[in-house]
Amino acid sequence: MKKTALLFAFSTSFAFAQTTPEPIGEHTGVINSISLSGKNLAVVDSDYSLIIWDTATKKGTKPAKEHKDAVNGVAYSPDGTTIATVSEDKNVIVWKAPNKKLLDLKGHSAGVLAVAFHPTGKFVVTASKDHTVKFWDAKTGKLVKGLNVHESDVNALTFSPDGKTFATCGKTEVKLWDAVSYKLLKTFKSEGTENYWSVAFTKDGKTLATGSGLRGGDGSNSLKLWKILTGELIKDIQGHKDAVNVVAFTTDSKFLISGGEDNALKMWDAVTGEPTKDLPGHDNPIRAIAVSKDGKTIFSAGFDKKILMWKME
Repeated sequence: MKKTALLFAFSTSFAFAQTTPEPIGEHTGVINSISLSGKNLAVVDSDYSLIIWDTATKKGTKPAKEHKDAVNGVAYSPDGTTIATVSEDKNVIVWKAPNKKLLDLKGHSAGVLAVAFHPTGKFVVTASKDHTVKFWDAKTGKLVKGLNVHESDVNALTFSPDGKTFATCGKTEVKLWDAVSYKLLKTFKSEGTENYWSVAFTKDGKTLATGSGLRGGDGSNSLKLWKILTGELIKDIQGHKDAVNVVAFTTDSKFLISGGEDNALKMWDAVTGEPTKDLPGHDNPIRAIAVSKDGKTIFSAGFDKKILMWKME
């Protein structure tokens, strides 16, 4: 699932306007994914719901429950006018923001785990347990292309900033694809790593970050940095005590944010791999992070059903 980026004010270290999080709201189900557009935060959960939260007033819309099973992923279009959601019910729904149903896209043969809009806004792209990624026309809902990308669940996908490539996460590997020809460009894989759960590009598109681990078990539980050009593993960053579920780069790509199955929200120096800050607040696994476009606010959510907000100086 794609996250917006974060910019810090710092000298030798960055400053926080608050050291404890501010609650935005709670859901009745486990929160699986969030997406931010302006002050509006789209949130989906295991209770079949899509709720749009106004992060200024902390008020949410009435839950939209068009899906028939847990909603696993949500994404705003680049212009913020539409929203896409994906579910265990195998379906993809496109909504006119905030929650008017426009399109019901059917074609996956198993639960759908992740969704992203192409940076141009022309395509909704979905990743599924059926081992495929599908490109859909965002206006008509027509299936444009289906790709068999892994021999396992496709847990996440994201586009490079220029939209020319996209990356997908499978059980034991991450793959890089050409977004025009749909050809496989590169495979990123390291020995001893369990499931890959999340992936993010640096702003220049030259480096890829991945989050991995075996949820609830022993594993590498690491963030990894890869060189796009060669596929080389640049750095293996350890520190989480359980699987790393979600990763994102800051705006300048100097820092990484990660959320784990160990309930931890962490920040890291993306060059040295050294930890820079822990953000305690969740008491259950974290599955989603979103950061405001101006870089002043972080949102996090997960199994404790809470949405937390962190404000920066």
